[in-house]
Order: sequence, then structure tokens, then C-alpha cells
Amino acid sequence: MLDICAKKEQEKWLKGKKTNLLTCELESMKPDGTTEAEASDFLHPFLQQVCEYSDDTIEKVLNPLRDLNEQYSGKFDKEVILLKRKLGVGCKVMPLSAGSFVIEEKNASSIISKIQEFQKGKKKPKDLAMPVRAAMDAGVIRRPSFVEYEAVAVLADISKTSFESYTNPVLKPYDDDAFWDMINTFRHIV
Repeated sequence: MLDICAKKEQEKWLKGKKTNLLTCELESMKPDGTTEAEASDFLHPFLQQVCEYSDDTIEKVLNPLRDLNEQYSGKFDKEVILLKRKLGVGCKVMPLSAGSFVIEEKNASSIISKIQEFQKGKKKPKDLAMPVRAAMDAGVIRRPSFVEYEAVAVLADISKTSFESYTNPVLKPYDDDAFWDMINTFRHIV
């Protein structure tokens, strides 16, 4: 779909008509052997600049970016969220409070701080998601959606795929002493 869209945009551009520059740029990268990482490195600064433009321009960039994001299984979630925030998409429905997934609101700041503390110094997605899963298993939070998790700015960045996998209650990715210690810590907060 992206290829077809890009070719149409390129044809428009060659005829001097308005085009979607993001799609054209990504299309021109393909024959050069550009990797996903290089495309991502290009996209973030490009989209930072796009945020300065009008809402109409942002929407024109956001639509093909959503398609691209689906094609690469959420690799560009941050960029899509960045543009949606600029447009106010999603914010109009219901603003998310920090820790909207915490069971008892009075404990929200303590639980979020403890998750952040456990994530500190960790790099692997499995290790970053472990405190979230421990808090879930301790019963102090419900399973947050990826958007709810991302809304809490102090928490570590995890890819959507990893986050959803490690917080899936059906799966049991953790069973070591560190995990059980985290569960006990969260239970004592309440």
C-alpha cells in the first residue's frame, strides 16, 4: 500500500501538484538500501519540524505514517503519538491522569515512583516491563494500555510489542526471586 501511495505522490510531484513529502522521501530511501533504523533516525527530526506546521499539513503526514507504523508493527509509535498530541487527537476524549491504571488513586504517586525506581538502570524491554507486571500481579494496578503507560512521562520507554507481551496476564514471562520481591514490595505499599 505504501509503495502504491508513494508512486502516486511521486507522479503528482513530477506534474507540479501538491504531494505528501514524507511518502516521497521514504520511497526514495528504499532503492538506496536504507535500513529501518536509518529511516527511524530520519523520521524523528523530520516530524519534529512538521509539528511547527499547520494542522492540515500535520494530518497529511500523519495518515501515511500510520500506514507505515502498521507495516512495521508499531516501530514508529512515538512519532505517531507526537503528531497526534500536536493535533490534540485522543486528548479531547478524556485526558489521562498519571497513573490512571492504579487501583487506589491515593497510592498512585507511590506506585509510579516505585515502578520508576525498579526500572532505573535497566535496558532490556523484559527488565523494564517487569515492575509493571509485578505491580499487576500484586493487585495494585490493572493492566494498563500502552497509551496509558506512555502517558506517564517518568516511566521508561518500551516498545508497544514488548510492553503488550510482558504485561499479558495469560503469559508468565517472570518467575525469579527478583520478580517475587517486587510483588511483595508493591503489596506493602497498599
